[in-house]
Amino acid sequence: MERKNRMPELDYVRVLAMLGVVTIHVTGAFVYQDSAHTLAGMNLAFLLNQIVRFAVPMFMILSGLSLGFGERRSPGIFWKTRFFKLLPPYLVWSLLYWCFYHRFAHWEGVGSALLWGTAATHLYFIVITLQFYLLYPLLRSLTDRWPLQTLLGALGLSLLCQQYIFYAGTGFLPGGLPLWELLPTWVGYFVFGMALHAWDLSRLCRWCGRSLPFLIPMAALSALFYAYESRLTGSLDSIKWQLFFYVPLLLLVFLGIGARMKGNSRMDGAVAFLAGRSQSIFFCHVMLLECLRKLPMFNGGTRAMLLTFLVLLPLSILVAWGLDRVTAAVKRRT
Repeated sequence: MERKNRMPELDYVRVLAMLGVVTIHVTGAFVYQDSAHTLAGMNLAFLLNQIVRFAVPMFMILSGLSLGFGERRSPGIFWKTRFFKLLPPYLVWSLLYWCFYHRFAHWEGVGSALLWGTAATHLYFIVITLQFYLLYPLLRSLTDRWPLQTLLGALGLSLLCQQYIFYAGTGFLPGGLPLWELLPTWVGYFVFGMALHAWDLSRLCRWCGRSLPFLIPMAALSALFYAYESRLTGSLDSIKWQLFFYVPLLLLVFLGIGARMKGNSRMDGAVAFLAGRSQSIFFCHVMLLECLRKLPMFNGGTRAMLLTFLVLLPLSILVAWGLDRVTAAVKRRT
């Protein structure tokens, strides 16, 4: 039987989520620009920016899912392995971003930036993932004993925190709590990924592949509804209750796409290569984007946005590949 962690469908999901993260950051500077072509008052940048808001929650689901592939380890060994893998690159990249933005002018606030993942706009995700690793042994124990109750509790806690953030933003509730960077706001996605281990994933992927003619129109309508709701409310971030429905639906679509496309050795190899570079692409692409934006040709209208994406993506892949090669060579020598 095919091992779950070797399922090529999951590589397709990871790559599509990675493309979504890059798209969020590319389109962010263009969402409010005037455009001659709009849909329900939304320009292309706004529409894309909201449609791909599935990306970060999807990575959280994949994180919860991937941890169940390995053998069960003691908490100490688990923490040592996971923190050693993720914490050093996070610290290095956080310091690089701090130096990049502040030009070595001052170091006041760097400790807070490292603690909360605010050295760059996307690093909060790593801080939340580290919190998940810290509590994973407990969550795994709860999920094994009470799977449905743990999942419902995690989803309820995340929904409560996200609704609090929304109403605090409107002034209806008092703000000040850093819930955005804390695990309870996102734990529902991680536990949902953990809960998927109770399923026969190979069978689920086959069903998704057969059901794509039904799933894709449903996902497209959900995407348009989500984007239009964002326009009406003016809330553009990734903390919304609608994502708890939108993200699992897209997960089924992506698994179906992977099920349909796997088997082509070249395609599977390319997707596996990109999936293996996804973490490095995540770390480096924002800095590369900031460098591109210093050039006039990457600022302006829709053409500049599309050009930015077409240049940034292969550049990020190339840099990530080079960094991974260097890192692998250093590890072999130590």
